[in-house]
Amino acid sequence: MTKYLTARILILSALFSMAGAYPGPTPPFSPGVPEEWVTTLLKVPGVSAEIGLPSAGQSAAANLVSKVGGIDSAILFATLFPSQEKDVAPQGKVALSSDRSRLIREFMSGLTQDQQRRLSELYLQKAGSKALLYSGLQASLILTAVQAAQISALTQQADKNDRDYSSVLTTTLVDVATGKISQAQAQDRDDTAKARNSQQKAACDRALMAVLTPAQRSWLEILKGTPFPFPPDKS
Repeated sequence: MTKYLTARILILSALFSMAGAYPGPTPPFSPGVPEEWVTTLLKVPGVSAEIGLPSAGQSAAANLVSKVGGIDSAILFATLFPSQEKDVAPQGKVALSSDRSRLIREFMSGLTQDQQRRLSELYLQKAGSKALLYSGLQASLILTAVQAAQISALTQQADKNDRDYSSVLTTTLVDVATGKISQAQAQDRDDTAKARNSQQKAACDRALMAVLTPAQRSWLEILKGTPFPFPPDKS
């Protein structure tokens, strides 16, 4: 599979080069995985097996998820309750974050190139168009500074849309609790906000992909690899 993928990319790269078009990514053709996404992916049932980890490797992945989860919980608690930081993080949040990064780097360094490449493919599939913010993918697609700026602006707007959606849901809960609106009215408001947010997400995805050239979009599809059956996101 790896040899086939490499050959396919080299052939396409040569064709684009002869046409004076986008030259394509450089070896090893994989943009990698952002550190914050590693355990997010490994939590998904079937991912450890999908990237080719043996039983021992899958146990190591589960152990990493557990350890990082504990660190994340401690960092969150220390952030929410600064006065109690020493109780959950005697060495401080910075040291905890450093430990988190070290654990993830050590795990990734133990993977083969094929395993790292498949995990990168799964990241691109799961993250969707927002993966275009990742510097590793931007380098693989050879985005221009103008393209990077456009992508940044679009994703900032998408984040604002998500914050607005969350604000509506929070306000609705408060209004129901204080008797300002009925449960039926709350459901109508939530449904309307959800539909609007879904439309905004779809429009943003289209706008983000439109920033890329046709050749870059083709390369992105190659970098995603074989589709993996991720479970649907909980809404």
